[in-house]
Amino acid sequence: MAPRPESKVADQIAPERSVSAGRKFKIALAGFGTVGRSVAKLLSQNPHGPLILTHIFNRNIERKKVDWIPGHVRWTEQIEDVLASDADILVELMGGLEPAGEWVSQALRAGKSVVTANKLLIADRGPELLRLARQTGRQLQFGASVAGGIPAIIAIQEGLAGDRLYRIAGILNGTCNYILTKMEATGAGFDSALKEAQELGFAEADPTSDVEGYDARAKLVILTQAGLRVNVRSEQIPCAPISPIDAVDFGYARELNCTIRQISIAQKDTKNGLRLLAAVRPTPPLCALCG
Repeated sequence: MAPRPESKVADQIAPERSVSAGRKFKIALAGFGTVGRSVAKLLSQNPHGPLILTHIFNRNIERKKVDWIPGHVRWTEQIEDVLASDADILVELMGGLEPAGEWVSQALRAGKSVVTANKLLIADRGPELLRLARQTGRQLQFGASVAGGIPAIIAIQEGLAGDRLYRIAGILNGTCNYILTKMEATGAGFDSALKEAQELGFAEADPTSDVEGYDARAKLVILTQAGLRVNVRSEQIPCAPISPIDAVDFGYARELNCTIRQISIAQKDTKNGLRLLAAVRPTPPLCALCG
């Protein structure tokens, strides 16, 4: 079973612990949705541990308050309260590009490190925010934004730091993987497989970002920047939807000893000045992993 999103976020806070043995680090949450609530629970489980939840920011905060949050935690609807606080780390779980991007920038300038699972923000402004983190002497941790259960970003940045990577390829979107696996195993059509994924909570009510390839594309941008060390923007990477795939396509794939999956690929073309070739799509001819 893959780690839950909140576990990935909590794991990203851990590197701060090594800065000063025995020190307690104050954590401020920006966002108290599904993931934010779970992160708060993890932080509240050990009141004597090195991480202390001190602030929770969210809109309509009175509707969000719960009685299991420790009494010392400050609830606020004003992000300025968090930015001006003595919190050491801001955990950004609001999502989206703005105002989350501005809040992360302000937090770094205010001397706070930042942990985020915001793949859209890191894909769009990752290099800029990393430069700001270096300039301010803070950390920007975003390993939970893509393949956090592996964890891919840490493996690339630390485990493979001395290597030169030229190609990244993988299945980066769990929703598409579930839908295609269901279609392959049961012969279900795309619409019925998507409906089941939504009923089980594997797909959003609006699945556009997943099935059109936009989610995987944002993750591929982050992996490309971290692993291939190439600055690329989402709009430079073509992506194709999985919705045109039908059950009959899996029959053809089986005859070729293949299967069908949404594959994200980025590769440096070393023969032509290290041009980047990247795409997110069901790989032609609608099959991948051929034997």
